[in-house]
Amino acid sequence: MYYFIQHENKSTPYLFQSDDQYAIGDIVICDTRRGNVRGVIIEFFMTGPSLAKAIAKACHAYWPLAKIIRKYTPPIVTSIDEVPQEIIEQIRLQEVNRIIRKLRIDEGDYPVPKLYPKP
Repeated sequence: MYYFIQHENKSTPYLFQSDDQYAIGDIVICDTRRGNVRGVIIEFFMTGPSLAKAIAKACHAYWPLAKIIRKYTPPIVTSIDEVPQEIIEQIRLQEVNRIIRKLRIDEGDYPVPKLYPKP
């Protein structure tokens, strides 16, 4: 099968091939000239090699086409120490905002007490 892949920060989709089957929207790892790169499948087609070669030529792709290595699986975090500090801070801020929205706290209606008043 032949797949058009949209890579991160790229506007042009690229053509790849694979013996495995993937669906539109799957995130995959592709073997490219710049190494293994993650991308999203935006279209696919199944055809014979001669028509695929003509499509590749029309898309200015190299023949033989580069291959999709595998489906992307996000890394599993086993310890809080593996999570970058910026992400932990983002999660904390999101949780505080979620609680504020849930309680519908509005400073104009409910004054927030100051924990450490100035002397």
